[in-house]
Amino acid sequence: MKTAMELILAIALLIIGGSTGISLLLSTIQGITYEKKREKRDLEYHAERMKNLTDEQND
Repeated sequence: MKTAMELILAIALLIIGGSTGISLLLSTIQGITYEKKREKRDLEYHAERMKNLTDEQND
C-alpha cells in the first residue's frame, strides 16, 4: 500500500511540476510577443512624430 501512495504522490508532483513549467513557458512567450509588438508600435509612433516635426519646421 505504501508504494501505491508513493506512486500516486510522484505522479501528482510530476503533473503539478509539468503544469507549472508549461504555464511559465506560455507566459514567457506571451511576454516576448507583447514586447515585440510594443517596440514596433513605438517605432511607428516615433517615425510619425519625427515626420510631423520636420514638416512643422519646414513650414
